[in-house]
Amino acid sequence: MLLSGVDDYQLRRWTEVCRRPLETGRPACVLVVADLLLAIPGEEAMLFLEHAPGATEVLGLYLDETGLLAQRAVVRADMGHLPGETASELLRAAQEAPPPLTPALVNQLGTGEAGLLMLP
Repeated sequence: MLLSGVDDYQLRRWTEVCRRPLETGRPACVLVVADLLLAIPGEEAMLFLEHAPGATEVLGLYLDETGLLAQRAVVRADMGHLPGETASELLRAAQEAPPPLTPALVNQLGTGEAGLLMLP
């Protein structure tokens, strides 16, 4: 369902990356689908794309209210930058077994989008 909202040019770019084999023989991409954004109905996904060894891009994907594909940044739980090498390791691990879905490590003051978060 998520891929139905992808523009053709973007899908072609992702397909090119996915056609490239890793040293394991598996594709240089993986799509992990889960309910990641509780305020948005349905499932979202993280797409891992290894453009070169140790240079993996991770995209947060979801369908917006109009049905078009939207993206969000993906960061570490401490809000830090995700190094490409670490993302490459996570890609390979996700190909071996689905990663667990766990609650986030923060609560907020207030409710909804007006709430305040203290970043870890």
